[in-house]
Amino acid sequence: MIQNYLTPKDCLGDRYRILSIIGQGGMGAVYLAEDLKLRGKRWAIKESKENEHIQNFKKEAETLIQLNHPYLPNIVDYFPPNEKGLSYLVMDYIDGQNLAQKFKNMGNHLSFEKVIKYAIQICELLHYLHHHSKNPIIYRDLKPSNVMIDQQDNVRLIDFGISRSFKQHKQQDTVHLGTVGFAAPEQFEDKQTDHRTDLFNLGAMLYYFLTGGHYYTSPKSLENTNIPFQIIRVLQKLLQFNPENRYQDTLQVKRDLEKLQFTGQSLDSPNKTSLHASLQFEPKIIVVGNMYQGAGSTFISISLARMFHHFKIKNALIEYPTNVPELYSLLNGEKNKPKQYEFLFDQYHSYHRSSNKLEWNSGFTTWYPLPLSNHTQHDKNGSQTEIQNLLFNIRKPIMIVDISNGWTHPSVQQLCNSADEICFVVDSIPTKFSAGISQDQLKKATRLKQTSKNVHFIVNRDLNAMVRKLWNNTLPWNPSCYIPNFPFENVHEHIWKGKMFQDEKNIKSKLLEELYPFIRKIVPKNMLEQQANKTGKIKKWFQ
Repeated sequence: MIQNYLTPKDCLGDRYRILSIIGQGGMGAVYLAEDLKLRGKRWAIKESKENEHIQNFKKEAETLIQLNHPYLPNIVDYFPPNEKGLSYLVMDYIDGQNLAQKFKNMGNHLSFEKVIKYAIQICELLHYLHHHSKNPIIYRDLKPSNVMIDQQDNVRLIDFGISRSFKQHKQQDTVHLGTVGFAAPEQFEDKQTDHRTDLFNLGAMLYYFLTGGHYYTSPKSLENTNIPFQIIRVLQKLLQFNPENRYQDTLQVKRDLEKLQFTGQSLDSPNKTSLHASLQFEPKIIVVGNMYQGAGSTFISISLARMFHHFKIKNALIEYPTNVPELYSLLNGEKNKPKQYEFLFDQYHSYHRSSNKLEWNSGFTTWYPLPLSNHTQHDKNGSQTEIQNLLFNIRKPIMIVDISNGWTHPSVQQLCNSADEICFVVDSIPTKFSAGISQDQLKKATRLKQTSKNVHFIVNRDLNAMVRKLWNNTLPWNPSCYIPNFPFENVHEHIWKGKMFQDEKNIKSKLLEELYPFIRKIVPKNMLEQQANKTGKIKKWFQ
């Protein structure tokens, strides 16, 4: 019989009064306690007896103390072994149930939508752990009982006792641990675990939920199931025996899961597509940058955002962290930004992120400008991981990333590898094209095209047919669209008045006509037709 060393009304550290026992495990009990200093605040206190498990407990404390993420419990206090050999960890009390309990209470069933939602949140957390500082953290024990669901229906990962810091040149783990039914093959062999181990664990857990509680045993397990085909493909890649054949990064897993989320796929009707689903599409990342300085990537980015807004398609415009800040001023931020607005970069560093974070929206467009005192712009060797984390948690069907002149930054090169559309902006002065930097960008565009990327040239400030012909003869393939040369004084008049130039009726009409061929390549025609029919306009484009 397991002995409980604390009882109700006992007080730990003259501060934490025990209320009840809320959990019991092989390492010790978990107690619910009230805080005598912060009235009304309750904490979970995890207990461990000094034995062969004490190193795991100390490791869990050390690991969690250095982490800060909304899907992790915060550690507020730690008591090292006392005279009885007992250690205590004081952490957030998560008022909810773990996924194993929730799954059982629901009759071994979770809706497809819930499974995908929780999986995406777990991907966000794993991405944070795998890219944490200089020592990536591998969790190694992802299973339903280690995932709590809080009152906001968000995941909270618990029990970091067997997590480890990844050491790149180490050939095997010192201890082989995991849970049968969810552990990856390498956890039972003399091999090192890495971030791909966690991805296998995730796949095994998804399979468990989607099959009503069956464990994954082999590739044959994926045959003759009622799991939708789209997620079968994701599971196949997550559950590869050889880590080299699995997904190599949680970012791609998250994107593929979000595609399922946006297509509205239902587990209850895996082979049927609803009208709602037929009007959805896979989320896209569009990278927009200048072929040479001053070509107008920011103007084009805003124009694209407002055209997607016109078609009632949610989109985000992100000003890349290595840019010189410009978007905030163009949006008249001092007047138009929401009160208590927090910039994306600051959200990442403070990690005060939550599913209810304040967004700066203009209709269907969400703006992510840089602060005027952008402290990343001068860091040309800035953290590639840090910048990827900035983009990782934005969930919009269309994400437009304005990189301005930042093509050579290492993180931009990685971004282009995962982008769906890449746009090089040129303007009405072809003589700029002869400069060395333009030729370098042209080579970059050609290389990306050769890797089967969708690469576009967009001509800004188009003057006349002669200039168009010149560009057609100069560029290796024809531009996707030509944006008119709007009078400079009109553009600046709108900026000074704090108005969106692209939203002015006549301007929007011209932009729609020119950008529509590009948008058609991204958004299904039936979705655009539906919105066009509602307005009774631009029907001629669909003929």
